[in-house]
This record gives sequence, C-alpha cells and structure tokens, in this order.
Amino acid sequence: MSTALDAERDALEADRNRLTAEAADLRAERRRMDSAEAALGAGSDPEQVGSFRRQEAAYDARLEAARRTETALQRRARDLNAKIMAYNNRLLSAR
Repeated sequence: MSTALDAERDALEADRNRLTAEAADLRAERRRMDSAEAALGAGSDPEQVGSFRRQEAAYDARLEAARRTETALQRRARDLNAKIMAYNNRLLSAR
C-alpha cells in the first residue's frame, strides 16, 4: 500500500510542478500582453486590435484551465492526505 501512496504523492508533486511552471508562463504572458496593450493606442490598426483580442482570449482560457487544475490538485492532495492518515491508522491499529 505504501508504494501506491508514494507513487500517488510523486505524481501529485509532478503535477504541482507543472502547474507552477504554467503559472510562471502565464505571468510572463500577462506582462507581454500589458505591454502590447499599452502600445496599441487609440489609432491602432483594427487587425492589430483583433489579434490582441484573440491573444487575450487564449490567455484567459489558459488562466481558467490553470485555476481548474489548481482546484483539482487541492482536492487530490486532500484525498491523498486522507488515504495516508487511514494507512497510518491501520498500521498503528495492527500493533
């Protein structure tokens, strides 16, 4: 049983690391978008504005996906902690 819990914990940690990397990418993307938006100005070409709006929509979709992933990881961590506590209780009861 502990091997399965170790594997689950390792998988959770790997997913957390991926989410951390995605969050860093999103922060960098937001900075780029803020700069691009500031550069657009009032007299910008409609194609440039449209391109920016598409990039903004893609960013928003990535951000929402990251939020869902974060929620799922929190739930997985709670579930894993409950499994570990149950496993530890079984070990203590067997003594």
